[in-house]
Amino acid sequence: MDGSNSHFCTKMYGRTCQNTGENIHEDAEYEQCVCCHKKVCISKDEYIEFRPFYIEGAGQLCYDCYHELYPKNCRD
Repeated sequence: MDGSNSHFCTKMYGRTCQNTGENIHEDAEYEQCVCCHKKVCISKDEYIEFRPFYIEGAGQLCYDCYHELYPKNCRD
């Protein structure tokens, strides 16, 4: 996890999500990881077809939780 804000996961597809000068507040409209409850760099308005690490029937995961639950050797 990025140590800059312990309540916000900035990893996405293995790269850092770039914050373009906009302050990220706790009440911002970002999704939360259903596993660790950290906010992820994905807008709540984003269609699920375009969300990385979204698990249908479970919800949105962050980068770290997704890779912990779905290790590389267990994927296709």
